[in-house]
Amino acid sequence: MGRDRPLDIEHLVSQFSDVHGAEPDVVIRSPGRVNVVGDHTDYNGGLAMPAAITQAVYVASRLRDDRTVDVASGADLDRATFQLDALDRSRTGWASFLQGVTHEMLEAGH
Repeated sequence: MGRDRPLDIEHLVSQFSDVHGAEPDVVIRSPGRVNVVGDHTDYNGGLAMPAAITQAVYVASRLRDDRTVDVASGADLDRATFQLDALDRSRTGWASFLQGVTHEMLEAGH
């Protein structure tokens, strides 16, 4: 999957199945964006003028029956696992961002 061509959803589903042993329940696409004006001000209450771009992040996901989050990222399928009841604040790298969002979702009652 090169950066100059769209993601092959069938390949993503196949990779997910290979890594997690089952097909995903859902595949989500989140378009990228650029701020024409107001970079880093929108979440601080300032004005911004964002525009969607063709680059995107894709997430394939499946519910589990335990409180474990098991994620894989990128072509090399770098993996990370964490427990919802024991988030590791010392974690570094890309998975720390997912763990941070997970923490905030739990704090908000989700």
